[in-house]
Amino acid sequence: MDADWFSKFAAGLQSIITALGLIVGGAWVLFTFRYLGVAAKSRAELAEFDLRQHAAQEELAERQPNLAIDLTWETAGVAADGKRFISMHAKLRNDGKRPVHFHDATALVSWLSPQSGQPDPDAKPLFLDAKILEADGTLSDPAVRVLRSGQTRTIAFLIPALTPGNYIVQLQAVYGGLVLKKGGFEPSTDPQIAAVEQHVVNVPGKLLNKKSND
Repeated sequence: MDADWFSKFAAGLQSIITALGLIVGGAWVLFTFRYLGVAAKSRAELAEFDLRQHAAQEELAERQPNLAIDLTWETAGVAADGKRFISMHAKLRNDGKRPVHFHDATALVSWLSPQSGQPDPDAKPLFLDAKILEADGTLSDPAVRVLRSGQTRTIAFLIPALTPGNYIVQLQAVYGGLVLKKGGFEPSTDPQIAAVEQHVVNVPGKLLNKKSND
């Protein structure tokens, strides 16, 4: 083995090692490129899926039946025994994007003890049903009411004269969504919802007239 042969052998070996290095390096670059490309694509697809899912959830939430209730309460006069006549109205509004129907609108009025501020267990709450005034002047139970999107209905409750004091008033109505089929509304398969609105109100006592010093 002379020096010339060894030099040629070393040069050939170096060429082989260089070639192998280029092959391995190229393979690694190709693998990394493909892996990163697949990973980036997967991340993009997951982000797009999350976005579509979020949009679908928002659209579903917006299409859920949504019945808002607003109570108004005011004294309307004084009875002979010092009690107060009360005017109470419940405004029911469809804040959703689909029609709803509601029924069984009822109100409870419970006197609050001035000592505890809690409903008095010895005072039976007033239970008031919504009524419809017929043409002959009689009152009857209302049928199921329908509200299209954005529509409002107002219900007046007839409350007996109340003793001055604080009361808790609770209104409840059962409602559900509707679907349009063949030109008419039909109840949806969604479960019905009991909407509840509460207010604490005061029935003032009779005001005493102040005498003038003039």
